[in-house]
Amino acid sequence: YHVTVLGANETELDLQPLRLMLLMGTSDTFTLHTTRLQEEDTLSPLALQVVAPVASAFGCLSLDRPMQAAALYDGVLQIEGLSAEQRAAVHAYYGTALLYLERPDLAMEQFELSNELQPNAMAWTGIGNASLAGRDHPSAREAYTRAIAVDPYNPMPYCGLGILLLRESRVSQALTMYRQAIALQPSSSVPYALVGMAQELSGDIDAAREAYHMSASFAGP
Repeated sequence: YHVTVLGANETELDLQPLRLMLLMGTSDTFTLHTTRLQEEDTLSPLALQVVAPVASAFGCLSLDRPMQAAALYDGVLQIEGLSAEQRAAVHAYYGTALLYLERPDLAMEQFELSNELQPNAMAWTGIGNASLAGRDHPSAREAYTRAIAVDPYNPMPYCGLGILLLRESRVSQALTMYRQAIALQPSSSVPYALVGMAQELSGDIDAAREAYHMSASFAGP
């Protein structure tokens, strides 16, 4: 069973960098491996318990209801029969919901639990985001770098590193990070928005306008 969420793209993007990172964190595929008899047409008992809450929680995040999402993820973690990989994913989702609730301290716990079960890019990126929220930029940089080491094809940590580089006024290097994210996920609105912010800071208004236009084309319904 697969629960694929294309991301909570919004018609109006909040250009606060951390908020953009969280928006990227709502895009993922949750895979549930389970068994059932070939002649059975119904969902397995485990799938019945897990699939709907996970899908609903993602929906709550897209509707800006992180409290409900957090409660749903917490409920899924109480279910027996999940593999370490599945629990790791849900802990990372839970951490993202807690970051939406502006609780980086509690979010960090969930991301660390996720990595303990199975090191993964989403958890390391989450640790980077929680560190960014706490203005601990060295820890954020280390976490984003570790995320790339675990999965170099995940676009999120490249955006995180770009945000840190831009805060150091290293615009060219930040743009390189953002463009790498675009190459990995060309239909995401977030990297284009970040490019627009970087180009605006550099004074290239035409390039910024073009990037914001591309971001808008992928955002919202």
